[in-house]
Amino acid sequence: MTSDLLLKQAMQGFYLARRADGYSPDTIRQYDWALSRWATFTGDKPINAITIDDARKFIVYLQTDYGNLSPVSIFHGWKAIRAFYKWLDTEGLAPNVMVNLKKPPFRASEISPLSNADIDKLLKASTTINHKDAKKEYDRRAPHGERNRLLILFLLDTGLRVGEFCRLNVEDLNMDTCEVSVKPFQSSRKSKPRTVYIGKRVQKELWRYLLSRDRTIQRDPLFLSERGNRMTVDSINHLLLRIAARAGVSNVHPHIFRHTFSIQYIRNGGDIFTLQKLLGHASLEMVKYYLHVAQVDMESAHRRASPVDNWRL
Repeated sequence: MTSDLLLKQAMQGFYLARRADGYSPDTIRQYDWALSRWATFTGDKPINAITIDDARKFIVYLQTDYGNLSPVSIFHGWKAIRAFYKWLDTEGLAPNVMVNLKKPPFRASEISPLSNADIDKLLKASTTINHKDAKKEYDRRAPHGERNRLLILFLLDTGLRVGEFCRLNVEDLNMDTCEVSVKPFQSSRKSKPRTVYIGKRVQKELWRYLLSRDRTIQRDPLFLSERGNRMTVDSINHLLLRIAARAGVSNVHPHIFRHTFSIQYIRNGGDIFTLQKLLGHASLEMVKYYLHVAQVDMESAHRRASPVDNWRL
């Protein structure tokens, strides 16, 4: 064991190992968010001077003093520390003193999918910007509106994770069969190789979008940024936030389209085993949660629309 190894030195090695193991940049950033705060909190002590009590105090600090953190962020802090110390032990750098660090109270937030009306508003706001001046109010075309509209429809129709979406190339699309080949990131720990599908409407708009580009080769990104580069997770997040603000729709982020796709799939009669394959989930746990949400929704709809109750028979 290396007794005088500083926490920040060990963090550098951890990130290098994770990159070599094929973890995505988003996952590395998530680790860095938590571990950087962990290093600041402990004063960058030598690894062997940090105890499980320090970690418990850090979790309490995140829960109370750090700010208005969500339970999900606090959970990610706990998960990062556990993964880091497990790696230290595996590498023979320090014993895993965090093995008994208990998970903080955590419950996944309720899923509220987008409604048909929400999608309509977002699609309109993706292509038009309402403009007001001293004389009148009018709509003008939004820059890259056709691409923005297609991006929303594509995410909604495929249920892809935003990272998977960003990695798509033109060669991953089969316009004849409406198939999209999803390639995982290097480690395949989260994203699984699979085939998803687009409907005829998305197929038509995608064909028009590709036709509008100056020159397209098979290895080009399927969706391009304003500067003609591959779109990133951050750029899509910012784009959707701007569109949502114009549309007046709250809780809009890339993953909400995956939730909405999944719940609509079940509402429309799709089975959970096929949905699991389309989403690339290793287990049925999350898919069952979508099923639960859809069933609660259908129960509520029946209570509102029951002919016997409403006709007072």
